[in-house]
Amino acid sequence: RFARTYFGSAVEAVDRVYNRDVRIVGVVADAHYSTLRHEPHARAVFVPYGPVQRPSMAHIVRTVGSQEAMADALRSAIAAHDARLRPSITAGDELITSALARERFFGLIATVLAALAIMLASAGLYATVGYEVSQRTSELAIRMALGAPRGAIVGLVLRGPVRTVLSGVLAGIPGVFLVMRSAESLLFGVPTFDLQIVALSGALLLAIGIGAA
Repeated sequence: RFARTYFGSAVEAVDRVYNRDVRIVGVVADAHYSTLRHEPHARAVFVPYGPVQRPSMAHIVRTVGSQEAMADALRSAIAAHDARLRPSITAGDELITSALARERFFGLIATVLAALAIMLASAGLYATVGYEVSQRTSELAIRMALGAPRGAIVGLVLRGPVRTVLSGVLAGIPGVFLVMRSAESLLFGVPTFDLQIVALSGALLLAIGIGAA
């Protein structure tokens, strides 16, 4: 982003000089630093350590194998350089987990509430449809006595509940969209409207309605 912002492309940025004394020797991919929630900063650069020494620094080390063994090796290497240094070593996945702690908490709450909601909706739907169908026992018996075929009876029983469930699912879609718009800022990486989840939820309610009927 730095290269595109100031020089048009990564190729054009290489070997260019900015701030009168900083020469660009290469371009790397964008990266997140302080937070995963925001877009990468457009003016981030890496500079040599020597000219800009600071009292504290963070080094990113890519390792292979056991993290514990690599941590010991890093401490030994740093101690060999300067025995006064006391490094604090944290694994990258731990940093990501802590950075997304709020999102994980809200995600857990949302999952529990969603599970409770689908259970309550399923129980209520099953009871309502089952009761409605049971109230039509006499009507169905008369139709069968008059010679109504089995397929017609099944269609008659299923038509009302299926129509009601489909109407409820379609009416609930705008509500899902509005709720997800408000929850988007609380949940990292969750789309505003996930059609697959909505379809699965609707299919589950439809299956429960048909099963109850």
